[in-house]
Amino acid sequence: LPRWIEQFNDIPDPRDPKLITHQLCVLVVYGIFLFLFQCPSRRAANRALTQPGVWENLQAAFPELATIPHRDTVARVIEAIPPETFETVIVKTIHRLLKNGQLRHWMVLNHSLVAVDGAVKWAAPYEWAEAALKKETKAGTWYQAYVVEVVLVCPQGVTLPLSAEFCTNPVDAAPATQPDSELKAFYRVAKRLNEAFRRWPLVLLMDGLYPNGPWFEYLNQRGWPFMIVLKVGNLSAWHKDAAKLHRLVPDQQKTETWGDREQHFWWVVQPVT
Repeated sequence: LPRWIEQFNDIPDPRDPKLITHQLCVLVVYGIFLFLFQCPSRRAANRALTQPGVWENLQAAFPELATIPHRDTVARVIEAIPPETFETVIVKTIHRLLKNGQLRHWMVLNHSLVAVDGAVKWAAPYEWAEAALKKETKAGTWYQAYVVEVVLVCPQGVTLPLSAEFCTNPVDAAPATQPDSELKAFYRVAKRLNEAFRRWPLVLLMDGLYPNGPWFEYLNQRGWPFMIVLKVGNLSAWHKDAAKLHRLVPDQQKTETWGDREQHFWWVVQPVT
């Protein structure tokens, strides 16, 4: 953690050096607290962090936090820093953990599991931002903050962020321009993922939105194995073919109890030629 925080000081500071009161890493750590404490607003964050006992414990863990920075300063500085700068810090940290072998015991068949999925972070029936993704629904036109997230999957539901890419409304685009989509955003974020982890074996975990001819070709060119979750009715031809193959290897199945649920798994392993 200390080495990770120190890397924030390597980010170019957009402020006037003569007017700096708090180090950049202090502002970033404070911004992270907004999410750790699940604060609905910056004002609520100040109330949460100044409660009896909380501030003393934070100072014991983070000596850099001599005083609480003004919440507007935190927002102004973080908004002025390109998002990809923070992503670079995250990737460097994951690289260090992988190199040191601290994540190796989470690998499956010597591959790290990387999940890719889209999520709506915010939506409203009015154009709250010019770049908000425009979505036509039965309830009318909605504007969304839709992001494709890439995370490293670890045991017990823990995930470590690797990258993210927003779907945006094409601004000043020609009328015939196709709207942005999760699949298009995937290709953009996959390029960065390939550059960052070119030499590290990855397995991509994805849902039924992705599989198509160009997608399979794209992953095969990069040597990325993959696992896809398909709902019933999604790519029905695949389900039928897999069921036929499973009848040839009926022993490849297993039943597990997870909580109050009983889960039944069966699979077909393609022979290596």
